[in-house]
Amino acid sequence: DWFVDCSYGRLSMLTTVAPLLVLPRPEGWYRSIGDVNGLRSDAIATARAMGYDADAYDHIIFAYQGGPGHFIGLGTVAGQYVWLRGINAGNAAHELGHNYGLWHAKFWDTGGRSVIGAGNNREYANGYDTMGGSNPLRGHFNVVWKNRIGWLPDESIHEVRQSGTYRLATFDQPRLDPAGRYALKIRKDDGRSYWAEVRQHYEQALAVARTHGLRSVEAQILRRFGIYLGLQADSTAAQEALERAACLQRELGSKIEQ
Repeated sequence: DWFVDCSYGRLSMLTTVAPLLVLPRPEGWYRSIGDVNGLRSDAIATARAMGYDADAYDHIIFAYQGGPGHFIGLGTVAGQYVWLRGINAGNAAHELGHNYGLWHAKFWDTGGRSVIGAGNNREYANGYDTMGGSNPLRGHFNVVWKNRIGWLPDESIHEVRQSGTYRLATFDQPRLDPAGRYALKIRKDDGRSYWAEVRQHYEQALAVARTHGLRSVEAQILRRFGIYLGLQADSTAAQEALERAACLQRELGSKIEQ
């Protein structure tokens, strides 16, 4: 179960699948006015007449083809309802993420000039996260979202306040080691922080880290905050990224502990 793994066992679901519901109005009526809430109300009333009480459920998914809307999926943020016109596990996981209060996983696009400099958010463009554009069977919610909804506790995060060597375990796994640390959090200002994570299910993410990610992030954090970070990831590929970061920092006249 994807949610069991993603939540480290904190969330599991018991599901009920109702039979095909025939709504009281023709499809063209719902489609002509784009009324997803009208479809919701009619579906709930029809299901209740068949013995399914909507009040007994934390989340309700309305799965249909055709009908109102130009979306593949739609979910109320911090709400109860999901509408699926593209009926598959990935869309359901994404929209249920909205129900749990999560927004889209974006990409900060600086045009290749830097990692943390001036740029723009690209919607859905985090290709490693189910709330972005990931394959949901691989792309766990990111560490920021997991921490926000209580799946990744504060004690499993390195909050960086000084120079040092920090070991990160890959966070996209089904259980947490109480002794492990799965994210870095570096305060930027009163309202924002930089976060770092290491994934194990995406080799291309580690390749990006080798050529652009950890190397650039560490160099820019050094310049902006004067913090020396020795990142030790529990992955051979990520360790190679660390070594490349060390080389760049030596070029900058800095020193990294290993």
